[in-house]
Amino acid sequence: MGERRTFKVGQKESVTVTITDEMVKAFADLSGDRNPVHVDDEFAAKTRFGKRIAHGMILGGLLSRVAGMHLPGPGTIIISQDIRYKGPCYIGDTVTAEISIIHVRADKPIIKVASRVTNQNGEELINGGAILYYDPVT
Repeated sequence: MGERRTFKVGQKESVTVTITDEMVKAFADLSGDRNPVHVDDEFAAKTRFGKRIAHGMILGGLLSRVAGMHLPGPGTIIISQDIRYKGPCYIGDTVTAEISIIHVRADKPIIKVASRVTNQNGEELINGGAILYYDPVT
C-alpha cells in the first residue's frame, strides 16, 4: 500500500453535465427501468412533470463519478449513501453534482461527505450525503 492521502473538512469537488436523451435511453437499457415517464414523450406529457424526466439514479451516478474520479478519487468506494430527491431533472438540463467533505476519520481511510445536485437555474434536485472509503494508494 502507498502513503495515505490527506483530506480536509471543507474540500469540495464537482462535475457539470448536460443530461441528454441518449443518456436516459442508455440508462433505461442498462437498468431495465423503462418507466414511461422517462422514455415515452406522450405518456410523460400527461404526468405532473409535463415532459420526460431523467432517472434519478443518473444523478446519483454523477455523485459516484465525483467521488470515484475526483474527491477522494480513484480507488474510492461508497460504503453508504443517502439520496433525497427534491425536484425533477429534465432532458436537456445542465446539472452540477458536488460533494464536500464534512468529516475525516483519523483512524481509517474513511470520509463523510455532503452531496447535492443542482440544475442550471440553481434549483436543488438532490441533497444527501455518503460515507466513502478511499484506498490509500498513491
